[in-house]
Amino acid sequence: MSLMRGKFLNLKYLFCATKAGFRGKINAKSFSEKPPDVNPKESVSHGMESLRQMVVPTDFHKRILVWTGRFKKMSDVPDRISAETLDKAKNKMRIKVSNYSIVATLIACMFMMASGRRAQQRGESLQKMNLDWHKEMSKKIDEERAAAAAALERKNMD
Repeated sequence: MSLMRGKFLNLKYLFCATKAGFRGKINAKSFSEKPPDVNPKESVSHGMESLRQMVVPTDFHKRILVWTGRFKKMSDVPDRISAETLDKAKNKMRIKVSNYSIVATLIACMFMMASGRRAQQRGESLQKMNLDWHKEMSKKIDEERAAAAAALERKNMD
């Protein structure tokens, strides 16, 4: 109890000691007013190294990293990269692909509108095309029926 009342609890030191791998019992010495000299860069980077997952990029991943501007050439991509770097590059690529597909869709829509206007000026319409198709099919069916009737008549005559 007297430890908590009179002494300043340095949580930053406790955090750094835990990150650096402090595994001993916590006693009064570990809560001293002045923490020992610990290089915070070493302790934090040591903790982050163990948390960071490294992956071996495939050729497709290397292309994604180059297309997103992470590296200049495919030969510049290291043998192992962090999963976080690869995820960021993939997310950037997804955004680029979706933007390009939006632009391609808009261009296709404009092309179809222009094509429809030209067809309208020529006098073409879906209704007219449908009527023409039905007339053509009716003629074919009538011709087939006439040919079948003629064949049946010849057969009956023989």
